[in-house]
Amino acid sequence: MRTRWYGCVAAATLIAPGLAQAQEETRIGIDVSPNVGYSSNPFSGSGGDLGSAYAAIDVAPQLQLLTARDTLTVSGLTSFKQYFQHYDNNESYSVSADYAGRPSERVNTHLRLNLSSAIVGAYDAVGDSLMDPGAGVPPPTDLALYGSRDRRRRVYATGDFSVALSARDSINASAFYESTRYRSFGAASDYDGFGSTLGYSRQISAGTRVGLQGSLARYSYPGQRGDTRVISTQATVSTQLNQFWALDGALGMSFVDSNSIGSTHKASLSGNANLCRKTERSNLCFFASRSVRPTGFNGSQYVNMFGADASRKLSERDTISLHAVYTTEAGSRSLVLPGLNTQFLLVSATFERRLSERMRVSAMGQYRNIFTDNYSRPADIGARIGLSYRFGDLR
Repeated sequence: MRTRWYGCVAAATLIAPGLAQAQEETRIGIDVSPNVGYSSNPFSGSGGDLGSAYAAIDVAPQLQLLTARDTLTVSGLTSFKQYFQHYDNNESYSVSADYAGRPSERVNTHLRLNLSSAIVGAYDAVGDSLMDPGAGVPPPTDLALYGSRDRRRRVYATGDFSVALSARDSINASAFYESTRYRSFGAASDYDGFGSTLGYSRQISAGTRVGLQGSLARYSYPGQRGDTRVISTQATVSTQLNQFWALDGALGMSFVDSNSIGSTHKASLSGNANLCRKTERSNLCFFASRSVRPTGFNGSQYVNMFGADASRKLSERDTISLHAVYTTEAGSRSLVLPGLNTQFLLVSATFERRLSERMRVSAMGQYRNIFTDNYSRPADIGARIGLSYRFGDLR
């Protein structure tokens, strides 16, 4: 795994030289964010007296190389958290390279590589970013390991392109690879996956496109744990409902062929949807998805996710944001642990005030809970307050 990890980092850096030779603009910045807070169950454990105050610092550097047709963004995030009782310190890391290019007027390309190392179930800046469905990387699916405090190392790479065949018609294709390793529960939880998608869409009106897409994916579990193959076919739509609201999504069926221990074997509905409202001062998005995903310890399962994100500018300096997500794994019930139908709920609210062009202060409160049909554990209720200072480019 270590060789593959560093090999992916090296591959990402090879994207930069050719772009750098033709670059028109370079942007370099770094955000440093110290904060303090309290969490009643920071690692989603079981038992009593689990809470602790903490002090933390998050560091997020970013480099952008821009030309008339290309943008390369390399970013990182390091989170260090020191607990005052019950727990040792906690460190999490994430680095990503994102390339977007337009070789011609009809062709768009995109590549993304993400590497992360985090504690399962921890709620820090890295864990928060990994759970963001809009981040371009599928959230980790290892709810069965919450409370174990195991370390997860993950590599995720994806690429896609689209070609305009005419003024109305276009095709798109994408591929992905992922590899996840666990420090303590690797023998029962490690997995690899790869797959591809091919789609066609047609513009049927000024604000609406419809289409079809098909995908293939394979998830392998090292050792004698087998693999899972998934074929999905879906209809797609993207439409601007009015001046403010937009809808895009896909709906179809997934067919599963699996010989891996504990995995689902059934065909079922799959798809995703995003309904968003955007105005000058506020954003509101509802999202939902259902797909077959590899999970830590529990084989391949249908993973369902529903949620909402909202933000509103209260003034030129003040912004409030809300985030809620509900996730279920093993909707067909686990064969490894009978009755394990794992569910997870996260709700958070954040207030941010901009003190200057470079400095912001924020306060956040959150509620997290993980539960199954057979048992539950104490919820995680917490809050934090902190500063963020931007060095370098302000954009």
